[in-house]
Order: sequence, then C-alpha cells, then structure tokens
Amino acid sequence: CAAVFVVFLVKHRMAKLFVGQIPTSMTEEHLKPIFDVFGTVTSIQIIRDRNTGAHKASAFVNYGSTAEAQIAIDNLHNLHVIPPMTTPLQVKFAHVAEPNAHGHGQRSPSGIKLFVGSLPREMPKEEVEKIFSKFGEVEEIHIFTEKTSGQSKGAAFVYMKDQKCAEEAMDALHNKHTVAPMNRPLQVSYAEGELERLQAKLFVGTLPVSVTKTDLTDSFAQYGEIVEVYLMKQSLQSKERCAFLRFADRGQAEAALVMNGQMPFKDCQQPIVVRFADTEREKQRRREQKAAAESAAGGH
Repeated sequence: CAAVFVVFLVKHRMAKLFVGQIPTSMTEEHLKPIFDVFGTVTSIQIIRDRNTGAHKASAFVNYGSTAEAQIAIDNLHNLHVIPPMTTPLQVKFAHVAEPNAHGHGQRSPSGIKLFVGSLPREMPKEEVEKIFSKFGEVEEIHIFTEKTSGQSKGAAFVYMKDQKCAEEAMDALHNKHTVAPMNRPLQVSYAEGELERLQAKLFVGTLPVSVTKTDLTDSFAQYGEIVEVYLMKQSLQSKERCAFLRFADRGQAEAALVMNGQMPFKDCQQPIVVRFADTEREKQRRREQKAAAESAAGGH
C-alpha cells in the first residue's frame, strides 16, 4: 500500500500548475470555467501575500491528472489574455516539495541539485560526499535505490551549497573522473528542471537612486512570488542603481520581463532594463573573452 501511496503522490504533485498574469479582481470561481474545459479541476487557490492578504495576480490550479494539466499548458501558456491584463497567462507545472521514502511531503534542500550517474552500486553516501566536498559544501545526497532490494542503482542526487560549487564539480568530474571498479567516467549534470529553477533570477538596471527594496517588491509582485531582492549599493559617481530579483520559478520571472523598457518609479529618468541574470558559466565565459581580447590587443 505504501508504494501505491507514493506513486499517487508523485502523480498528484505533477498535476499542480502555477498560473500567472491573472487580474487581481478574479476569484477562484472566476478562474474555474477557464481551466475546466481541459479536464477535472480538483482545486484552485489564489496566491495572496502572507502578511496583507493582497491578491498577487497568480494562482495554483490542481488537475486530476498530469495529462489534463499538460493540455491546459498547451492551450493557455503565452496564448490566452484575460482583460484588463495585456500579457498572456503564464501556465506551468508548479515547483513543489518532493515526497520522501515514506510518502510524506518534504521540502527539497535549498542547494543546487545535481544528477550523478556511473557510481559503483556498493558506494556509500560518505564516499560520494568525499568526491564532491572538494568543490564546496555538500548539503545532502539522495542515492537511487531499488524498491524491493534497497540496492543502489548507481546514481544519485547531490545537493551543493551554491551554483559556483556545482559548476566547478561538473567541470572537473563530468566525463573526466572514473570511480573504480567502473569503466566509464561519472556523469554529472544539473538535475532535470534545476537550471530553469536557477534561471528565475532577474537583473534590473537603470533604476533611480531613490528606489527601495519595497518599491521593487511592490512593482514586481504582480508577476509572482518574489523570494529574494538584492539592491546593489550605489557608488558615489553613479546616478543610477541596479538590483537582482529572484522569483519562485522561471515562469513568474518570464512574466516579469514585460517590465523591461517601462518607467514604473517616480524618479525614473529613463526606462528600466529587465533581463535574466547571467549564470556563473556566462560570467566565466565573458571573463575569458575579455582576457583573450586584452591579450590579443597587448600582442600588437
């Protein structure tokens, strides 16, 4: 019965959708007819501010099956606009807690989730940790095991403390490091969906010097759940500021890109710039390109 229960929970969680770009005047009852045509809607929850109860222009919609949820995504995401909104609905599978071995929900570790393959089946967690701890703090390791025997499948999820550590581990280990008695190197990559989760971070530039974290939150909260706001310190010479905003998932961040080119703050002297923040690899690539260009220039 426990195994069946776990399977049910996995299927159920995959049928949960995040929906953004909803008018703040809409209730659960207003949304239901829009989603009912694609399958059996089991529940709808408007997302509200925890402190004020304010409508955040987004909701969670649960379907009876993953297939029905996928049909809704195919027909609504970036296709259907609900007036007075001018941006189409953002409809994607929600990122939720993962079930543990007993079928009870638990939140995933906050670190960067890597998939690791080609591990020896007899290798314990402690030995896996030794390999990855060379690149930074390892928050948690989940070894894949057979349901009946409990034997390792030779693969695992490794959660690294931050993206820099994860990138260094991938660069050093993927297709390069072989663990005896295996005859093929480790396979190390971002777990499915992890890179998209990480890319929910936006860069916001050409902000007026008077802007505050509260101003940014108030302007961008209509597109989804903001989990982090980092406002860069202003230099003495600069007449503008920049910030980084991280949303709960990429769909919300994508919706917020409509703010690019707008002037939402009272002291704006020019349109703000809103784009996805560079990943660590993109930053490293740009540094390498700059170094190569400087080296080439120095050679003439």
